[in-house]
Amino acid sequence: VRDAIPLYANVAMATEIWQPAPVATACAAAVKQGFKAVKFNLFGVNNGRTKLPGRGSRRGALDNAVAIVREVRDAVGPDVEIGTDWTLAVVPK
Repeated sequence: VRDAIPLYANVAMATEIWQPAPVATACAAAVKQGFKAVKFNLFGVNNGRTKLPGRGSRRGALDNAVAIVREVRDAVGPDVEIGTDWTLAVVPK
């Protein structure tokens, strides 16, 4: 029996532009609401709604993902857990 269950805010659909600043802003807003952990897709949500920088360029997409994680960490601070989702971003050759 648990007294508490840890939750995270999934901000995967919180922005239409998959750039560091909008994702970091969405994560910071979740932390302000009381979440101690956030999760987001590293490479955007390819559902026709989000703009995905770096698509067509593996290096560009990876650089953008690293920039997102860095900016999210700066926005939420060192005590918030960060989870990432790689849905459909990695496929075998």
